[in-house]
Amino acid sequence: MSKDTALEFTNNILALVGGTQVSTIVGLTGGTIADITLRTINRAIKRIAGKPDVEWFTLFKSRLLQTRIYTASTITIAQDSGGDTITDSASGLGSFDAGAELVILDDSNDNLRFTISSVAAGQIVLNEAEIATAVAIGSSISVVQVSYPVASDFRNSIDLLDPANNTIIKPRYTKSIDMERRWANNATGDPDLFTVAGNFYRLSWIPGSQLTHIDRYMAYPTELTLDAQTSDLPEFCDNAIHYLAYSDILFFKKNLEQGAAEFSKYKGEIEQAIDANQRISDMENVVEMNSDRLMGSPSVSSNSLLTIVDD
Repeated sequence: MSKDTALEFTNNILALVGGTQVSTIVGLTGGTIADITLRTINRAIKRIAGKPDVEWFTLFKSRLLQTRIYTASTITIAQDSGGDTITDSASGLGSFDAGAELVILDDSNDNLRFTISSVAAGQIVLNEAEIATAVAIGSSISVVQVSYPVASDFRNSIDLLDPANNTIIKPRYTKSIDMERRWANNATGDPDLFTVAGNFYRLSWIPGSQLTHIDRYMAYPTELTLDAQTSDLPEFCDNAIHYLAYSDILFFKKNLEQGAAEFSKYKGEIEQAIDANQRISDMENVVEMNSDRLMGSPSVSSNSLLTIVDD
């Protein structure tokens, strides 16, 4: 059994509501019944994907996250009305992320944190409201990025893995980290805690060297915009998507009795889908516990024990 495509989803519901079938969903606009149907299908997918306490196994993703630290004696820090600048005559600094938080480790700016306004090869411009102490070229300075952008399809975090140290970096609330470590705000070391602040991960401790972490997270489903595209949810969610979208359109058309009947079908389908997803997740957990590998990462040695860093 194959998954329904976006075009099939749309035409199946159009047939039920008496709408005209379409040959493509690409470019549907203008509030036509086909346009409304497609938007309702996408909304149904998002609602199902966002159900509390359900982690759909097909939305689990991982990626590598590399910390950024740059140390050189060719760096100048200058004050400027449009935002203080960190400039490197050797054209470093280009790999840092706009919007991220950084620290400057030198005698003048230790214990201060700054927000990156913009980045170019050889220069970082800081938020104009944040004032750095000017430093002339010649001293060894380290610029360390403390926060890192989440993935573009990020919904919520699972954890960060540190394969080099065989540890799990644990999530905390921002306030919790600030309270626990207020006495060592800019201490460096291998991070063992993180928080999600806006669209960024914020690490604690400040990375003292370049590290590679594995970011495990739950993703938002991709919006259906192409004819052959299928939902990112598991195949056994297709019926639930159909009934939820169809019931929403019936409610929109003020066909309340039939809408309630279709929504009841949705509730039955979604319960079955959640049960099926849980069985698959349970099986995957058993396999992971008995596996010699950590997410297939070659940097984690065979039969090594994964340590959870705790307080």
